[in-house]
Amino acid sequence: MDAVMNNLFLSKRLYDLLKVKCHPDRFIEPTQKEIATGIYQNITKYKTDYQQLLNIKEQVKEQLNITF
Repeated sequence: MDAVMNNLFLSKRLYDLLKVKCHPDRFIEPTQKEIATGIYQNITKYKTDYQQLLNIKEQVKEQLNITF
């Protein structure tokens, strides 16, 4: 049970970080805005799945050149 609660806690923190860093309104260039929109949709879809959010974080680093 502790592992589940820890996973939810970590998911919330990572979700909050990703949703701010990757919000499509932060990007002016149309290609980056389009990429950010798709990523943002995945962030909201998997907001309680810590492993998926970690995968999305790596995708953000590669595709949007955002550092954490």
